[in-house]
Order: sequence, then C-alpha cells, then structure tokens
Amino acid sequence: MMISLTKFESQIDEIIVAHGLSCWQDGNVIELEQTLNDEYEAMVSGNEDYDVNIKVENDNVQDFSCSCTYDKGPVCKHVVAVLFAIQNGKLNVLNETKSEKIPQEKISQKQVSEDQFEEILTRLDKNELTGWLRTYAELDEKFRNYFLAKFTKNKENTNIERYARILEKEIRKAEDRHGYIDYYHAGDAADEASQLLYQTELGFKILGAAEIISTCFAVIKTIAPALNNSDDSGGEIGGALEQAVELVARTASEKDLTGTVKKELFELCLKYHNTDGIDINNWDIDLLDVAGELVSSQQEKERLFVLLDQKDKAASWHHTNELTAQIRQKVIGRLEGSDAAASYVESMIHLPGIRKQFVEKYIRGKKYSAAKELCTEGILQDEKWPGIVSDWNKFLLTIAEKEGDRTEILRVATLLFLGQFNSKEFYPILKKNTSSDKWNQTVEFLIRELDKKKGDEYITWIYIQEGMFENLLSFIQENPHPFNIEKFEQNLAPIYPGEIKDLYEKAIRRYATHASNRKEYAECCRLLRKMKKLGDKHRVDLLINELTTTYKSRPAFLDELKRV
Repeated sequence: MMISLTKFESQIDEIIVAHGLSCWQDGNVIELEQTLNDEYEAMVSGNEDYDVNIKVENDNVQDFSCSCTYDKGPVCKHVVAVLFAIQNGKLNVLNETKSEKIPQEKISQKQVSEDQFEEILTRLDKNELTGWLRTYAELDEKFRNYFLAKFTKNKENTNIERYARILEKEIRKAEDRHGYIDYYHAGDAADEASQLLYQTELGFKILGAAEIISTCFAVIKTIAPALNNSDDSGGEIGGALEQAVELVARTASEKDLTGTVKKELFELCLKYHNTDGIDINNWDIDLLDVAGELVSSQQEKERLFVLLDQKDKAASWHHTNELTAQIRQKVIGRLEGSDAAASYVESMIHLPGIRKQFVEKYIRGKKYSAAKELCTEGILQDEKWPGIVSDWNKFLLTIAEKEGDRTEILRVATLLFLGQFNSKEFYPILKKNTSSDKWNQTVEFLIRELDKKKGDEYITWIYIQEGMFENLLSFIQENPHPFNIEKFEQNLAPIYPGEIKDLYEKAIRRYATHASNRKEYAECCRLLRKMKKLGDKHRVDLLINELTTTYKSRPAFLDELKRV
C-alpha cells in the first residue's frame, strides 16, 4: 500500500486516522529516530509499548510495520500516530534536504565508537549511570527484560520467559496479518534470536549455565513453532534453532553443572523436545540425547525411555531408531555397566547401523563366517532399501577379497556394478579377476544386462573403456540427440569425422524444423558452430544457405544465422 506522507489522512480509514491523531496528540509517540536517510524507528505506548518502523522515499511511505496485533485493516493507529509525528517534526527537514544527504552524524547519533564508549563508562559517576539505567529501563521494555534476565540474583534458576517475551515480539513483527512469515521476513523473525545466541556464545566461558540454558530454550520455545508457519528457504529460522540446540549440548558437556541446574536442564529437554518444529533434522532427538547425558537415576531413565519409545513408534525411517538406540546404550552403560549395554546393543542388531558395527567388528577379528551371516541376513531384511543392500554386498566383497575367493568376488562385484549407483569402481575388480579368454564374454553379458535396465550411460562408458568405438558410433546413430553427439564427439571425431558431421547436420535440420523462438534459433546456430569447428566450412555454408532459404519468414532465425 503506497501512502503519501503529506496526504495520508485522505488515504487511510478516517476512524483510524482519528485514533492515530489522538495517540500522537496525547504524547504516546515516546521515541522517534531517523536511523537512515529514509527509515524511521519509533515506540508508541498503549496497553504495552509497540515498535513501529516506517520507510519513506520521496515523501511516500514505501513500507511500514507495527508490533501490535491489529488485523482489521492494512494500517493501525500506531503507524498513523508516527506518520503525524514525522509530518510535524521531520517533514520540513526532508523537504529542505532533498538534493543533499543528511549528515551521517545526525542520522546515527547512537553509533558511538568503542573508544568513546569506554571513555564515557570510565568517567561516569555510579549514581549517574544507575539513574540512566533506571530511566531507560522504564522506557524500553526489551532493554528492561534483557537487563532483568541477565542480572537476576538467583543464578541457579533459568529465566526462559523473559527472553521468550522479547523474541515473541520480534517474531510477531515479521508475521503478516494471518500469522505467516514469508521468505523476505524470515530473516527478521530469526534476527533477534541469532543475535542473542551470538552474544551467548561470545560469553560462553564466563556466563553461568543457567543463563545460557535460558537463552537457548527461549529460542527453542519461540523459534521452533515459526518453522511450521513460514517460508524458511534461506534457513535463517532453522539456523537459529540449530544453533540453540547445539549450544544446549555444549553446555551439558562443557559446563560444570550444579545439581539444581542439571536437574532443570534434564526437565527442559524432556519438555521442549516435542515443541512444534523441533522434530525437523532430528533436533528433537538431539535434545533427548542431551537428557540422556544427564540421567542419574532409574526413574529419570524410565521417563526418558518412554519418550524414546514414542519416537520409535512414530519413525518412518530406521535412522531414527538407530539414534534412539544409541541414547539408550549410553544411559544403560552409565547406570548398569558395560555388559548390560553390550547386551542391549545385541538385541538391536536388526537395525542396519548397529548390524554394520558388528560386521566391521567381525571383519577386524577375522571372523568372516559370522560377518557373512550377518550380511546375508541384512540383504533379506533390508530388501526395500537398495542403498543398504549395496552396503551389505560391499562388505561381502571385502570378505571375499580377504579370503581370496575369486568366484565370490566375481558374483558380488557383478551385482554391485549392475546396480548402476556410483558403481563403476567395481568394473576394474571384475576385469582383474576374470581370465583374459573370458573377458569379452563377460563384457557382452554386462552390456546385455545393462540394456535390460536401460543403462545407456554405463553401456557407452564400457564402449569407451574397451575401445569399442564402432559400437559407440552405432549407439549415437540410433540415438542422435545433440547431447549424445556433443558428449562423445571427442572420442569419435578423430576416428569418424565424416559420420559426426553427418550426425550434426541431421540434428541441426531436425532442430530447425521445430524451432520457434530466438532461444531455440540460437541453440541451432550453436550446433552449426560446433560442426564448423570440425572443418569443412564449405559444407556448413551450404547448410546455412539452405536454412536461410527454407526459413526466410523467420527474421530472428535469419539474424542468428548471419552471426555464425
């Protein structure tokens, strides 16, 4: 909505204008600052303090926002009150300085250098500083809340709510009237949280654990739900949440927690692991993992395991089950001993991640029969997951190589190569373990099997590996797409220059028939240049003349042809 700074009264609902005028006349615009040449920040008092931001260009309001919850129209009375304040207090300045920039020192009065800041702090009398803090805290709710949260006397208790109120206010400012945060405002929603976490990380060594925990869980409580109602394509909101979870884990592992703080952190992890949005990227499991590090009694263990069981039941992918199993293993090991933990892990061998640990252990101990048995069972169990089946076959190949079982090597390497998923590494293994008199037969078999699976990429790759360039040329002649011609030109042009030129010419004619816009005409001419680089300029000139005559009614095409 475009609003004129000089005529906004006629563009906004008259009732809102009246309320905004009363708000301004009553002195409720308690702060108004021009932060940049065309941006204003203000605070308007009411039932609570509201932050208003307005951007002005050439006497027109380009953008505006207010932290209030008014949703019955595009403009609230607080914005109108600030417009009156700007109109009456700043408009003349704007008009007088249209042709010149406002001096930077007038725009950014609050930007004091670090040296000046330190000098002022040194010479300020304690009573003077205390008086200023008291006055500023009364005017600025955000400052007051940060101050109270930071300097609370009881360092043994967390103070999540005070930080959360500050963050919630910033998130509301980024939301539209429907409560949605679009891509362009996602960074605004996460900015306050990111700044808070940044300052917390800077002071990690000197801050108390309770304060660090307070900031982190305030972020988790407020930022996580925003993920479910925002376009966070840039990752700002998710990044702040991830930073908070990581800082919680760091606090649990690096800080010397008192019994009170340790117990409270355990409870917070259980409470907030299920917050809307926290389950993305397994952050919910990460919090339960922290809780697992803090478990100190059988009762706490049972409470945690109930939540882990719920995660297992809801999981659609075994990776979650593996993560919860790792948490249980650590808790059992700490409370009940290593033998109990080992017994538990064996009971979870149906999970691929845990089964792999046992296979690797058996291979290191040269217990190849036991390792092969687990791999064979894994192939049957995980048939729905081709990538995991491939892992079991790779283990079997490793074992076969260690045992020198050439028959098994060929069997498994063939399966892996024909799987066509980053599997070209197994081709040299096949060749190394196949006798020379049987290799041609093996190559023919591989090509036939790949042809059944439409594995053209691997078939042409074999042609190049084996120097089967006549077969490669035949493949391109049967599939004369420009992509294929260009891809294999370097392999074939030195041997079959005429045939490659023929292929280009046919492709160009076919492309020209269907071309209908400048982009397609340009692509056709690009192929002409490729053909020209192969030599025989006369042939290319004849083709250009033919196309010019055939498509004389396409001026854009003619223009592109002239450039060839």
